[in-house]
Amino acid sequence: MGLGWRVIMSDGVVRVVFHEDAIHERVVAIAEQISKDFAGQEIVLVGLLNGCILFLADLAREIERIRLRGEGVASCIIDFMRLSSYGKGKTSSGQAEIQADMQRSPEGRVIIVVDEVAETLNTTHLVVEHIRARDPKEVRVCVMVDKTDLHKRDDVELHYVGFSQRNLPFLEGYGMDDKQAKRGLPHIARCD
Repeated sequence: MGLGWRVIMSDGVVRVVFHEDAIHERVVAIAEQISKDFAGQEIVLVGLLNGCILFLADLAREIERIRLRGEGVASCIIDFMRLSSYGKGKTSSGQAEIQADMQRSPEGRVIIVVDEVAETLNTTHLVVEHIRARDPKEVRVCVMVDKTDLHKRDDVELHYVGFSQRNLPFLEGYGMDDKQAKRGLPHIARCD
């Protein structure tokens, strides 16, 4: 039930691009890979606010489920950064700035940057370079949706990706917003 699946909502018909079952499957797969990659180590999930909230919460819960089975990471810490990269419309301004930094020092730690969507990669590059300058053990990037045709950089690696696709429209739900609304939708839909 991915592309083209439809759900009727009070404000009309919404075209779901990624259904919540497909999202859950990808979150579980990413959590398993992170748990395998960093077995026995402490990791810090650094969510980029506000869009990361649902994805980060689901990802952290899955990582903890694996840890409670006696597998995976030694511990999973959650931290946040707040950035601004959008102007008044639905397209990135290309000028990102850090509005609030992590509370913990990344020095000597495994940092996994968690975001809901990768588009130009300018914001991702800014965050990764900002963290790398503070001597972490390792920095990885995790996104739910990668809009591959919008990349403006080739020097940013996305290590964990839920869905990677070209020609995606502007999306809403599962952390992605339409003028700050609809972030809490359990699926990812076209914002037409």
